[in-house]
Amino acid sequence: MFSVYADNKLFYSPRLLDERYAITEPQATLELNKAGSFTFNLPFTNPMYSSLKKLKTIITIREDDEVLWKGRVLNDAKDFYNTKAVTCEGELAFLNDIQYEPHDYSKKGIKMGEYFKKLIEHYASECSEERMIKLGNVRGAFTDVLIYPKTTDYTNVWNLISGNLIGASTGKVGKDEVDLSDYDRYLYIRREKGVSYIDFVDDIGKASSQIIEFGKNLLDLSEYVDASNVYTQIIPLGKADSKGNRVDIKLVNGGKNYLQSDSAIALFGKIQKSVIWEDVTNRNTLKANGQRMLNKAVEMAIKITIRAFDLHRINVNTDKIDFGDKVHVVSLPHEISSDFLCSKIVFTLDNLENTEYTFGLDFETMSGSFASYKRTYQYKMESALEIGNQNTQGLLDAMTRMDSLQTQVDSSICSWFYPGVPTAENYPAVEWTTPEAKHAHIGDLYYDKSTGIGYRWTENSGGYYWDVIEDKQVQQALQNALRAQSTADGKVRCFSAQPYPPYEVGDLWVQGGSGDILCCQHDRESGSYVASDWVRASKYTDDTKAIEAGKTATDYIKDGAGGVQVGPNGSSNVTMTDEGLVFNGIRNLVPLWENADPTSGIAAGTVICSDGRLASYAAIAIGCQEYYTSPFDSASTDGGLIQYTIVMLNGKEARCSYIWDYSRARKVTANKKGITFGPGGYYQTKKLPGLPLYPGSNNEYGAKFNSHNQCCVPVVIYGFL
Repeated sequence: MFSVYADNKLFYSPRLLDERYAITEPQATLELNKAGSFTFNLPFTNPMYSSLKKLKTIITIREDDEVLWKGRVLNDAKDFYNTKAVTCEGELAFLNDIQYEPHDYSKKGIKMGEYFKKLIEHYASECSEERMIKLGNVRGAFTDVLIYPKTTDYTNVWNLISGNLIGASTGKVGKDEVDLSDYDRYLYIRREKGVSYIDFVDDIGKASSQIIEFGKNLLDLSEYVDASNVYTQIIPLGKADSKGNRVDIKLVNGGKNYLQSDSAIALFGKIQKSVIWEDVTNRNTLKANGQRMLNKAVEMAIKITIRAFDLHRINVNTDKIDFGDKVHVVSLPHEISSDFLCSKIVFTLDNLENTEYTFGLDFETMSGSFASYKRTYQYKMESALEIGNQNTQGLLDAMTRMDSLQTQVDSSICSWFYPGVPTAENYPAVEWTTPEAKHAHIGDLYYDKSTGIGYRWTENSGGYYWDVIEDKQVQQALQNALRAQSTADGKVRCFSAQPYPPYEVGDLWVQGGSGDILCCQHDRESGSYVASDWVRASKYTDDTKAIEAGKTATDYIKDGAGGVQVGPNGSSNVTMTDEGLVFNGIRNLVPLWENADPTSGIAAGTVICSDGRLASYAAIAIGCQEYYTSPFDSASTDGGLIQYTIVMLNGKEARCSYIWDYSRARKVTANKKGITFGPGGYYQTKKLPGLPLYPGSNNEYGAKFNSHNQCCVPVVIYGFL
């Protein structure tokens, strides 16, 4: 049974739902070499509703006494019912918090194992106690491979690990260059006696004795194949002589300068690739390097996602399936009977039957165990153009939903796909060195492959930063786009005007409602636009031209009385979407702003909502409460009520008021660029002796304003059309 804790305080337990310790849609993801995530909805009735703090609160999921997942709150967003949609990032994301100094191993190199130890030991020496991760096991053939990292700036530990260790493609053993795709290497968080250790190993080790079997505990199965980098012939080339002629393998390969896989050619046809090893002069070494690389290339990157029920949960004597285990999967209808590495588990905490296990299949060549699979599954090569077609739907969904194509500066939006949390100090933003360059990238989207969280490049009062995207549908659209190989490690650019070089294969050109969506089929680094570089992305536009036509027709629909027009020539406050009409006024009564701690009052001169969120509104409703009590006040009478004042966004000074023993008030000035609060206080009649209204009287006359920050305190703001 699962339970969830925030800073060691319980806030979810199936046994305590009646006591309001409830959350909905809880889903935890564990994945090799990635931070993982945990998402859930937190009702306002939960006792811990106000206790979760972004980046600070440590969340743990426990199954009985074992910690299944650990991380921290990354973001939350409220809906109409004040339920918070909470997103958490896993423990590996803590490595983003600590910077490592610039270093240069570009000449002599450093062993991968030694480099990893330096990074983790540095992190452990600098991190806070609640985010402690200590160095664990470091083992495997890769640990002795030399790599040559170099940085000129401080870089966070996670980016160095994911880029220089997990993401490294080549290294050296002795003088020989090696392909690091031949070396398995896994990051794994292991916990002992409450302490987290990070292991960097080539084999996590444990083999589960439980079998996932069709008709027994296998509930569903789907497979994913990535063949976009397959080639069936390789031309290995070595060091060049003074005339530019490179060493080849003809003298040791029967006069042929290439190696090939006959079984791969039978499946895919002849697909050639030339590879250069700059330092290799020995032909036999060159041939061995080429053969090893060819073998690796024709191994299909297969992942099988299985929805299965862990039998351990109904019989404790059955071996449990753990993250990183090797598990035997049997499904006669799919002709599967093999051991798989469990590389990912997605737990649905309140419905374990929906738990999904993702397994990576290990095999050596196209022969052997792979032979049985080629009868079951149909594989085909996909060109970069076809992959661009696959990207189109996801990327355009994300950019349209975020209005990126409408807010762009240079007629193009880049979508970046890399591991690690983006900042203004790491790639790609670190390369935008001028204010003009930073401004030109407003609206760019970034997808963190480690956590599955999306970001948008944003400007506020001259400052630029990556803002977390809270829209779950945008997150899903970016995840869909990631599945195609062309976005696996890099970027895809989307143009809204005629493209200009540089542009690359897979880039997109959205021509608008009256045009096509085109995909680039030819790289062009410089020069001018060439029409033949771009072709129609048919897989997307064949479906969407009809949709766009439908949208155009509805742009001019009026209501029965003819009083409301929807679309570009009508009110811009109403937008037609695939899901219906979106009114850009009060959206489900979601506040534009809330005061996190109103009890301390608010100081004169405080400015809020200066980030452009008021642009589509004409007026606001400011709700105030009272927190200053005089000797004549009763704190239990009416002080908790919210009193609303309507203020026009016209830049003219207005006044919020609150009925109390003395009239409480606060001045406010609001326009579409922000809201400025004046001093708060209370009005009191003022005695003016010597000015009696009639003989013999001692009257009070006039008024006095007494400033106090806890008077008429704004607590919430809503927007109106």
